[in-house]
Amino acid sequence: MKTRRFARLAGAATLLVMTTLGSIIQTDAQSFTMKPMAIRFDGVTISRPYGFVAGGTTYMPIWYVMQLAKKERLMSTWSGIVWNLMSGTSKSQAISPFHPIKPGNMQIDLNGTSYLANIPKIVYRDPFSHALTTYIPIYFVMKLFRDSLALNNTWDGQTWSVSSTHTTPATSPPPPTVPITTSGITGTATSGNAGISVSINGSSGATAGNSLAFTPPALNANPVSSVSGGFPTLEGQTIPHVTLQNSATSDQAYWSRASRDFYLSAQTNNPANSTAPSLPIANAQPDQTLYLFAYKNGQSVNGGQTTFLVNSPDATLSTNSNETWTQGSNQIAYATFRATKPGVYTVQAVTNGQYSIPLVITVGLSQLSAVPFAVPADYTGILPLPSTGLTAISSGTDGHVSYTSYSPVGTWIPISGTVSGGLSSISILLNAGNQSWDYRLPVDASGHFSAMIESPFTGQVELTYEPNYLAHLTSTSGSLSYTVDQTVTISGATLPAALQGLLPTASMDFNMSRAFSQTADQLLENSPSFETAVAAINNYVAGTLSYNVAEASPGGQYVWKSASATWSAKNGICENFAELEASLLRSVGVPVQTVGGNANANWTTPNFNDKNAYDAHEWLSIDTGGGWLIADPTWTGMQDTNGKNFGITNEFFTNTASFSATHATLPGQTGTNF
Repeated sequence: MKTRRFARLAGAATLLVMTTLGSIIQTDAQSFTMKPMAIRFDGVTISRPYGFVAGGTTYMPIWYVMQLAKKERLMSTWSGIVWNLMSGTSKSQAISPFHPIKPGNMQIDLNGTSYLANIPKIVYRDPFSHALTTYIPIYFVMKLFRDSLALNNTWDGQTWSVSSTHTTPATSPPPPTVPITTSGITGTATSGNAGISVSINGSSGATAGNSLAFTPPALNANPVSSVSGGFPTLEGQTIPHVTLQNSATSDQAYWSRASRDFYLSAQTNNPANSTAPSLPIANAQPDQTLYLFAYKNGQSVNGGQTTFLVNSPDATLSTNSNETWTQGSNQIAYATFRATKPGVYTVQAVTNGQYSIPLVITVGLSQLSAVPFAVPADYTGILPLPSTGLTAISSGTDGHVSYTSYSPVGTWIPISGTVSGGLSSISILLNAGNQSWDYRLPVDASGHFSAMIESPFTGQVELTYEPNYLAHLTSTSGSLSYTVDQTVTISGATLPAALQGLLPTASMDFNMSRAFSQTADQLLENSPSFETAVAAINNYVAGTLSYNVAEASPGGQYVWKSASATWSAKNGICENFAELEASLLRSVGVPVQTVGGNANANWTTPNFNDKNAYDAHEWLSIDTGGGWLIADPTWTGMQDTNGKNFGITNEFFTNTASFSATHATLPGQTGTNF
């Protein structure tokens, strides 16, 4: 039995589903052998989904198929029954008559007109998130691309290649030879391949999802590469972009000319009306008035000499030269902001030739469109467990957990087992000397869990299975007594900071829900520059979460919780703010390190010898490809006495003068898994 003490940091002061409920055909009772595939567009691999073969044809997740379509600028919608593809280049808009859709089947429409009806679909659990996902036969999609859109596409059994050059017909996989049949909402498909279980000494492991032997993926040690135009590539992928609804122009100049000590804030409540209710800044809508202030600490900003700028023709900034506003004894400049369309807006103030830090304002978040952007699973540190090529060592039990031990494959460790008690997840702890990491894995309805997880460390690594990890830390005030269930020797290179900064953890559990990547993707793709995208995500977290003052107060109950739990509760303290933002950024391929230290708003220089426990704080360092950008989402938000997030400030985003003066990083507290 070993004991590890975890430090707490007290800050100084829904899943978008690809199917509708009415159309889900449960298929959990069947089992398919998942296999890795690749989708290439114009010679570039854009995603690596897992699919399966059923009825003689290949099925892929419709989410990735829609991503491919949008690469060819083909917009589409998915209702759970009908996939409607919109194109101005199709040969015909009336290709086949409409037929009633049978239960368990789907329809493909082209420009709103039925193209193919009663195509089989299979709703099956995603091997990573374990969420129900719709899989469709790519045979029919290839037929649509080839016959009606003149898109050349080929299939070699593993890679689907599509060319934007409209040329000759292509080789397609065979159509289904056996129809997939269902029997109503709770029915199950009758065809498919049985999964393979690992059995050692009579103890059966979790069903494996990948039929191929595992080969450790080759990863780019610098996953974020700077490119022109303000956006990097993430893991070799160019960020898919949408047409910006607010016609925002490039704001690179805003960031490059910004000073370090001139700030902006925005709020929803009218400062001239103290009785007006506070509205959530994260829910700002078109035609809503926001109130802006430009300020400096310890200096005046003359409103008559200040101009406010915005990078979109769909936003209006208004000032009133007859009004004078002050902060303490110093003047501050004031303006109102009003946007008529949804979008991510960048605002900047200029006074006497000095430009402020840009302030990023998101309007109508729920109305922003985005191209599905899939980060290669290789970089997330969690892959499906293969059914072959593993060397089983032994089996064992630890309380309510039964597990199978395997030899690692490079830096990857096979995980397989069952847990009782109706739990939906389990944590896997990795300890290597004074270094630690942890993963949270989903548990299916029968109690099984399995995965390949990547060790950030090399050498001797101890594994522990913890069913109630974070809850246990809460009940013991961060003291964990644990049993080492397995010790493995990891070969290869230790992951560099950028790659560690992409991994999920038990507390940064973006692997458990697609909601993280979907929300982050909306903000990323609707931003005109990478800095703006990071700021938009930072401001979203600051505007969404309320600071839990009671938890951080003396005698308060400190709660260890995951980013998923924080997001659901919509409150937390500093590390919860930081870990939610880190989870969102990592979910779209942006490496992030958490930073632990001390912070005090009254400091004028950082105190690296601070012993005040109530100054303990956590913030973030974010990889931009050309360096690391710092952000403090906890200090970005403006909260009223009722806990309402009515505003945001940019004073603690990027290496501002205020940030440098008030935050002191502690040694060994950068890049931790908490």
